[in-house]
Parts: sequence; C-alpha cells; structure tokens
Amino acid sequence: MDNTVVGVGGNVFVFASGYNNSGVSVFGFGAGPDNLQGTADADTMFGLAANDVLNGFGGNDVLVGGSGADRLNGGGGFDTASYQGSNAGVVVNLGNGTGRFGHAAGDTLASIEGVLGSNFADTLLGNSGANTLNGGGGNDVVRGYAGNDRLFGGAGNDQLDGGFNADTLRGGAGNDTLAGGAGGDFLDGEAGNDTITGDADGARDIIGGGAGVDTLDYSAITSAINVNLVAGFATGAAIGTDRLFGIERVLAGSGSDRLTANDFTILLGGGGGNDILVGGAGNNSLWGGTGNDNLRGFAGSDVLIGGAGNDRLQGDADSDIFAFGNGFGRDIIADFEATNPAEKIDLSAVTAITSFADLAANHLTQVGANAVITDGFNTITLNNVAIAALDASDFIF
Repeated sequence: MDNTVVGVGGNVFVFASGYNNSGVSVFGFGAGPDNLQGTADADTMFGLAANDVLNGFGGNDVLVGGSGADRLNGGGGFDTASYQGSNAGVVVNLGNGTGRFGHAAGDTLASIEGVLGSNFADTLLGNSGANTLNGGGGNDVVRGYAGNDRLFGGAGNDQLDGGFNADTLRGGAGNDTLAGGAGGDFLDGEAGNDTITGDADGARDIIGGGAGVDTLDYSAITSAINVNLVAGFATGAAIGTDRLFGIERVLAGSGSDRLTANDFTILLGGGGGNDILVGGAGNNSLWGGTGNDNLRGFAGSDVLIGGAGNDRLQGDADSDIFAFGNGFGRDIIADFEATNPAEKIDLSAVTAITSFADLAANHLTQVGANAVITDGFNTITLNNVAIAALDASDFIF
C-alpha cells in the first residue's frame, strides 16, 4: 500500500519507509512505494527502497530517491537530486530528465536544478538552465551545457565542461580536466595536476591552477596569443584577456605566440608558428615546436628544445641543456659555454649522430668563429665556440 507523507515546515526532514536517523522524526511506513509531498519551504526527502514519488513543491529541496525507479519533481525553488548514497556510479541527464545506473536507474527528474553524485564514477549532465552539479568521489564527467552553471569535480580525476554562458568550475582533489566553453568563466583546478583548456570565445576567463603542477592548454588556438605568467594575463584576438593564477605549464597553438615564464614555470610549449619563449628564474623547459622560434632561458638550469624550423636558442645564466631531434632545421645556440661542465648539447634523439667520435669525424666543422654541427640539410651553429674547446663531456648521445 502506498504511503503519503507531508512535511510540516521549512528545513524539516521528511522520510519514507523505514529511514532511521537519531535526533529526527522517523516515519516507518513499510517497504512499499511511497508518495512524499513536500512543503513551500526547504525540505529534505528520502524515498529509500521501491519506486517512490517525491514532490518538493516550493523551497530549495533535496530529494533522495534511494534505490528503485523514482520520480523526482523538485517543484519551485532550486532543487537538488542527491545520489550520494548510491552503490554504483550514476548517469543523470537533466536535459531529458532521466537517470541510469546505480540508484539513478529508472529515475525520472523534473524541475531539478542540481545533482549530487556518488562516490563512484558518475556522468552528470545539465540542461539549459543554471545548474549546480557535484561529482563527489570517483572519476566523474560533469557537463553544464547552457546556463550559468556551477560544476564541482570533488575527489577523483574529473572532466568538467561548462558549455555556454558564464560558468564556475572547481576541480577538487585529483588530476582534473577543465574547459569553460563559451562565456566568461571562472576555472579553478584546485588540488592535483590539472589541465585547463583555454577557449577561443574572446570572453574574459579567470583561470587558476591551484595546488599541483597545472597546465593551461591553448593548443587549439590558431591565432597569436601573448601569455605572461609574470603579469598573470593571457591576451589575443581569439581569447580576449584571461586572468591567470597558479599555472606551471603553458601549451600554445599554431599562431606566432609569445610566452613568458615566471619563477615557478616548468614548461612553455610554443606549438606551431614562429614563437618567442622567455624563461624565468626557475628551471624551465622551453619547447618551440614547429616554426622559426626564439627561445631564451634567462636564469635557472633550463632545457631548450627548438623543434622543427630554424630556431635561435639562448640559455643565459646557469647550466642549460640544448636538445635536438631529427629534422631540427638550421638552428643557432647563441651562448653555449664549453667550459661549463654542466652545460650540454643533447643529440640523443638525432639518429644519424651516434657518438662524439662520429660527430667529430663526420658532422663537425669550424666556420669562422663558430663550430657547426651538420646532419644533412640541418645545422646547429655554436656561436663563438671553437672545435678545440669541445669534447665528449659537452654532449649527450
């Protein structure tokens, strides 16, 4: 026999069959399907087992259907469906009002604006309104779609996508992937090594990596951008002006970009285009990618990789490594210090040059004041370095 329970005021707990929690009233109505009716105030309703109907009516309600194929109708206010107690990951789609798997299996949802996920891997999908979606534990996929949404990854390695409009994304613990989508968004990776995707909507985003080693990925941007981690801004025709905090790695796209590191930067990646990469006071890795790039390490023991194209590499202070692969182009090392035992030229990825003996016999010549390494049509010019000053300790093979 069905039971109907009506709440009696704001912030009350309305229970269905057999729910027991010390300090609150418990309605023990057996194990059958329940029909729970809320109030005009903020109610918390528990359906437990069986196929229950939960109607929140007015107020900002929390509806917990439990197991069984439940009908959750929030009514007026900002209402949340909670699957925190689910025994498995759930898929909840507010766009079509359906639930699958775990305690969401067979559920239908109407007038629900928020979802709390389980401790397992969930997929939470918003609708055209303003949603609050919290993945909870597990490796979750959380997508807001339209509306000004608030997305929380919680624990686990989560994927958050804001979709359209002005969204707030917080990754939580774990190594998360965040994409704000169109609109001026706030993105915070929080704990873990997160990847935050910069978009080409021209809107102003606020982007924070939080704790961990965090990557700002502009690799899909095809026009020039200027990313300055010292000033904390990224600008460009495609991206507008983004505000940056706590970013340790930057990947640029196919435009001719300028990337400037701060003292905490680990990697600058130029991608395509003729890029300018400027290191900071720390130990940076600078990778030019394709194009004719200009890399400058400044302070710190840096790794400079020009990539394809005709590149200029300058390590500046401290001991740097200049690394090359096949097809490196016509490159210049402006300031190689042969007398510095910690400064190296890394040719381990150049298959045609196998050892220092091979280099000296077949690939190394003196051209004026410069030593020149040759591999087919590719050259590395060491400005103001004499061959006599070089030995095997200057190279990595």
